[in-house]
Amino acid sequence: MNSKDLVIRALHGEKTERVPAGYHGWGMYKFALKGILEDYSLEKEVWKIHGEELAGVEISVQKLFNPDFIQVAEAFFESKKELINDAKYRGLLEEVRCFKSKSAIDEFLDLVYLGPEELGKKKKFDHVKILSEKYGGEKFILLTTEGPVHDLMDEDGILGFELGMTSLIEAPEMFVFIMEGMYERQLKYVQTVKDYGAHGYSQSFSYLSADMVSPALYKKLLFPIQRDFYREVERIGLYPIICTWGSVTPIVRYIRETGIRGLMIEESRKSFTNDVGEIKKEAGNEIGLFGNVSGEQPLLHGNVSDVRDEVLGQIAKAGRDGGFISSSGTPIAFGTPAENVKALIDTAKGLKVD
Repeated sequence: MNSKDLVIRALHGEKTERVPAGYHGWGMYKFALKGILEDYSLEKEVWKIHGEELAGVEISVQKLFNPDFIQVAEAFFESKKELINDAKYRGLLEEVRCFKSKSAIDEFLDLVYLGPEELGKKKKFDHVKILSEKYGGEKFILLTTEGPVHDLMDEDGILGFELGMTSLIEAPEMFVFIMEGMYERQLKYVQTVKDYGAHGYSQSFSYLSADMVSPALYKKLLFPIQRDFYREVERIGLYPIICTWGSVTPIVRYIRETGIRGLMIEESRKSFTNDVGEIKKEAGNEIGLFGNVSGEQPLLHGNVSDVRDEVLGQIAKAGRDGGFISSSGTPIAFGTPAENVKALIDTAKGLKVD
C-alpha cells in the first residue's frame, strides 16, 4: 500500500498499519528552503512563481521530507483579491457593498471568478499537473485555496472584516445571497483542479469559527451552503477537505455533516483549544482528521525529541482507530529546523499502529 492509498483510506475513516503523515504545505517555508526568500518582504512577488518553476520548488521539498500527501496552493498572480480591488471595478464594488442590488452582486462575482478556460490560459494550476504526472500514482495531491469566506471578509475582500461581520446580523439575507453565489462560482476552480490531476480539494475557512460567532449562527447562515458545495466537490471527483482556522470543536458536529472527507484544524491558541482527541470523538470515523502539531512549539522552537513526543501523543489520542493523518496545524514558519519537519513526518511513518 503506497502513500496515496494510506491517505485515501484515512479519509474514509479506515484503520491502516501506520498513520499517514505530512505537513501543512500552504505557506512560504518551501521558498525559504530553496533560498528564494528569508522573510515576508518579497511575499507578493514570490507568489507569482508558477508552472515549472513552482513545481520545481515543490519537488525539492518532496525529496527532502517525503510526506504521504502533497498540499499545494494555486499560483497567486492575478488572484481574486487583485480582481476584487481592481480600480476599473471600484464603482460596481461600492454598489455591492450597499446590499441593494442582487444583479450588481451577480455581475461583480462573474467578473471575479474566472472559468476553467481562463484559469488554464493563466497557468494558475500548471504546477499541479506537473506534480500529478510525477507523483500522482503514489502520493495524495491536495490543492488548497482561500475560500469564499476569506474572499468576502478579509480586509482586502469584497466586504472586508467590519462590514462582513455586521452583515451577519443586519443583512443576513444578502450575506447568504453573496455566499451562495461565491461558493457556486468556486466550483469552476474545483473542476479545473480535477482536470489538472489533483486528488483532493481543500478550502480555507475562517471568521465564522466558534471563537468569532455562535455555532447557531454558523449553522443557520453558512452550514447549508457548505453542505451543498462539498457534496458537489465529491460529485466532481475530488476528496472534499475543509481547512479551518480558529475554534472548531463546538461546530464539528455540523461540519461533519457537510459531506467533507477530511478536516484540517489549526493548533490551539490562547483563546481556544483544538484538542485532536476531543475533535476526533466529535468527528467520528466517517471522515479523516488531520493533526495539528504546533508550528511554534515544538516545530519552530523545540527540538526533534519534542516533535516526536507531540506526534506520538496526538496519534495516541486520535490515531489508534484509523481516520487520522498526522500533520502540522499551520504552515511551517520561517526558521523552522528542517530536521524538526522531517521528524514530524518520520515519527508517524515509523510507528506501527496496533
